[in-house]
Amino acid sequence: MLKTQHLFWKYLLLAALMAMPVFGHLNTLPIRIWDESRLAINAYEMLRNGNYLVTHYKGEPDMWSTKPPLMIWLQVLSMKALGVNELAIRLPSALAAFFTCLALLLFSQRYLKDFWFGFIAVFILITSPGYVSIHGIRTGDYDALLTLFTTLSGLFFFRWSERPQARWLYLSALTLALAVLTKSIAGILFLPAMLTWLLLRRKLTFLLKSRHFYGSLALFILLTGSYYLLREMANPGYLAAVRENELGGRYLNVVEDHRGDFWYYLRNFWDFRMNYWILLVPAGLFTGLYAKEKRLMHLAQFSGLMTLCFLLIISAGQTKLKWYDLPLYPFMALLAAIFVHYWFRYFGQLDWA
Repeated sequence: MLKTQHLFWKYLLLAALMAMPVFGHLNTLPIRIWDESRLAINAYEMLRNGNYLVTHYKGEPDMWSTKPPLMIWLQVLSMKALGVNELAIRLPSALAAFFTCLALLLFSQRYLKDFWFGFIAVFILITSPGYVSIHGIRTGDYDALLTLFTTLSGLFFFRWSERPQARWLYLSALTLALAVLTKSIAGILFLPAMLTWLLLRRKLTFLLKSRHFYGSLALFILLTGSYYLLREMANPGYLAAVRENELGGRYLNVVEDHRGDFWYYLRNFWDFRMNYWILLVPAGLFTGLYAKEKRLMHLAQFSGLMTLCFLLIISAGQTKLKWYDLPLYPFMALLAAIFVHYWFRYFGQLDWA
């Protein structure tokens, strides 16, 4: 009974810390110009015309914003429940942030058997200005939902690599598909890191020999491929627009003068996106690499690899936008938490008498 009460108060404390950064005053700012307003119009027109397959803008199929409509579907559901307003447009992003935090906490409890590690990671995440921001979790854009699914996919994949149970593989494939259905090609940018992790752990051959790999691959292709094919059938020319807008267009060329050098994202982390937390990311990586606990060491290796590979990919792209880094924050929070948690434990074990 006492243990249950103690856990309740710990969760209540975390919920209180999360409440304002995630949910507070979501309806205060008017809808932001550009991306949020575009999604809001897509969602409103879908609500009015009942066409849940093809997104529309000004009454015509939207061939400029060609991403799949998972986020827009959630906004439509939210508008049906709450009406057409700012809160309805932004609530899916806030809920995505809530479930991202919950995922970090549950992962820490189940994998590391440590509530406070997850608490620290969540605290770092929700106090990172780049994460709790406009075009982050505070507005109705794609990126908070994308970050939820890329985080889940990565953590499920990591659990499979540690203990190859089929459920982790299928859950990773499912959430990876949902990431693609949220923001297209951005949903698979962590795949090079996952492949590299398999090579480092010498589990690639094992994966390729597993029938569950092909089952999970089929699940991914079915979920993503079916939408793209159905959309092309209902909206001829859609796949050509996707190829033009997303498969190389933004990556190989500067779009709408959104340019920056290779160090653009690293500078942003230091200047205003993570502030001083960014110093704890490499500190946590090195602390974890030399940890005595294998689970912690593997988590540091995996989170570091996910961070490095994703950062290299977006840094090499020609089009630079500050919110492209959002999927990095949960993994960077885990790395920073390793350092903070280590010193909390260290000072807690000292004899202060």
